[in-house]
Amino acid sequence: MLTRKDGLKIADKLGATKKEGKKHSLYRVIVRNTYVGGFGLPRGSKGRNRNLNWIPKQIGLTTHQAKQLSDCILSKEDYIGILESGGRLNTPS
Repeated sequence: MLTRKDGLKIADKLGATKKEGKKHSLYRVIVRNTYVGGFGLPRGSKGRNRNLNWIPKQIGLTTHQAKQLSDCILSKEDYIGILESGGRLNTPS
């Protein structure tokens, strides 16, 4: 289960840009000037312990990989490699 805390760790690790929405904080993940995904995190006490299972799919990962990214088992470089092998990001020439 991914929580808001995990989402914040992932956003920080990937250098996601943040935009405040009405009820959510919106994060956009950009790698090598290419938008690769984004996700929203609810603000307030109701969203604190909510299961945020939509995050992995929106940034090109499995739930297990997203949890590893949050727990510092996977690095940003590992994440970029996953995107390249999955065809979501071109390999640099």
